[in-house]
Amino acid sequence: MVDKFMGTLLTRLAKAQLPLSPEALAQNPNARLENVRQTCVLLGLSQALIPTVTRPKLLLFFRALKTILGTAPLPLVQTRSFAALECICRREQHLGVVRNCFCSARPSSCPVSYTHLT
Repeated sequence: MVDKFMGTLLTRLAKAQLPLSPEALAQNPNARLENVRQTCVLLGLSQALIPTVTRPKLLLFFRALKTILGTAPLPLVQTRSFAALECICRREQHLGVVRNCFCSARPSSCPVSYTHLT
């Protein structure tokens, strides 16, 4: 059930990241702000699911996070993305997969190699 919810969350997160067409912006000038809000809410929900989701869904979510962070998001979205990344680090550290993770101290400079998640 958690995996199904995470799948729905990932679908909505992907839709919120799609660029808006000029027509959509003309019809609704606040559409970009709505997408940012939706992205932040979805990233917040994902933090609650990360500890219990299966590994394949976690890997898929990690790839989505990499995409979001790679597009130079707004500061609020970036903060939420790094908070979700910290949850992933804590989960993996708890499971003994990741060593030397300092995300809780400095999320923006986490020295962990994520090659095992890609």
